[in-house]
Amino acid sequence: MHAPVAYPEALRLQTTADALLLLVLGGPQDHGQLHAKLYEYLGARRPVLVVGTHADLASRMITDRRAGTFAADGPTVARQLRAWLLEKRETGEVRAPAEAMLADLTREHQARRLAAYLDRVIDGYAREDRVESSASPPRPGKGEEESRAGQRIGSLVVPPPGG
Repeated sequence: MHAPVAYPEALRLQTTADALLLLVLGGPQDHGQLHAKLYEYLGARRPVLVVGTHADLASRMITDRRAGTFAADGPTVARQLRAWLLEKRETGEVRAPAEAMLADLTREHQARRLAAYLDRVIDGYAREDRVESSASPPRPGKGEEESRAGQRIGSLVVPPPGG
């Protein structure tokens, strides 16, 4: 056992590990859940051994991105650990996952995806607003509209608190 360490130190230690262990011990009811620890480990750019009772979304993400291995039994765990030990003996390190396999998981990439999605949503509201305004009577004055409908951001209306 190791004494507890601060979160920033834990992140640093993850980047220096030969491999990381992710225990996924939930049952089928946890299917579709991704744990924050998974993203920490992917961000550390180290191979991950996912150990669990069944393959789930986390194990598929790791194996599909070639960022590690899933094991549901002792022999599979032992086989993977032996492979990594051999690799370290022969090359001096355990190979990190390919950067290209993880690039779309960065905060920057995910923020760009979210921004693009929100742009599409706002554009959809703008199209609906144009169609609605051409088929409906004139709108109330600005003060009336803001008090009734909330704050307007482009064509998106943010409801007032409690509205």
